[in-house]
Parts: sequence; C-alpha cells; structure tokens
Amino acid sequence: SFEYLLSLTPSRDLKKAFDAIAIHEQTLVAPLITFLTAPEQRARGVRVVGEEETNLTRVPTISFVVTGQNPIKSKDVVKVFDQKGKIGIRYGHFYAYSLVDELNPKVDVDDGVVRISLVHYNTVEEVNRIIEILKEVLAQ
Repeated sequence: SFEYLLSLTPSRDLKKAFDAIAIHEQTLVAPLITFLTAPEQRARGVRVVGEEETNLTRVPTISFVVTGQNPIKSKDVVKVFDQKGKIGIRYGHFYAYSLVDELNPKVDVDDGVVRISLVHYNTVEEVNRIIEILKEVLAQ
C-alpha cells in the first residue's frame, strides 16, 4: 500500500522509498550475479539469460540455464529448491516461448530457464542460502 511505501524511509518520501528499494534490490542481486557469472560457473555451463551487470535500472529477476557437457535441466534445479523448502524459484518459458526458443545455446523450450525473482523484502541471508543450494546443485 501507499502507506507501507512511505514507511520505508524516515522522511516518508515516496521517491526516496523507491530509491531505497532499488538500492536494496541491487544489494541482493549483486552476489547472485557474481556467483552465476564466476569463471568456475561459466566453465560448468551456467549461462545467465539477459543482462549480467548490476545497476539501478536492472530488475531483481535473474534467469539462467545450465548447459554444456554436463547440463542440468531447469526443472531439476528447481526440484532441489522445492525439496529443501523455504525458497521458491521457478522454471519454464514464462509465456516468452519465442524468446526461449531463440536462446543460444539452444535449450528445451518446455524446460525453459530457471528464474529467481527477488524483491525488496528479501534478505541478504536468503540470497546466501540460494547460492549455497546452487553450489550443491552445480556440483552434480
């Protein structure tokens, strides 16, 4: 609600609230992007779909695939998170069938991409937990 947004900053200023949200979201995105784009993850076959940079214009949604010599289906990445509980991520084409169909390297459109969506109420601890689970998944 509007009142909630105003409560996010001491000045109760809407622009400052949205600025604070954007800054916090980038604080969340940065370690995840850094992990997913690290040389060892690239060698493993991890490919971020879309922008790999963090900046205040980037939305805090990250999509990726695991390709290469030992690919992992997107649904199998999500299955591990579902089994561990408490963190929800999803997979698929998210109604962007043509976009997923044109990805390079080619991926199964029905399996699509892994999508991690963060928002201003997520915490750095939750992102660290996501990274820990991804480390387990990518060690397969």
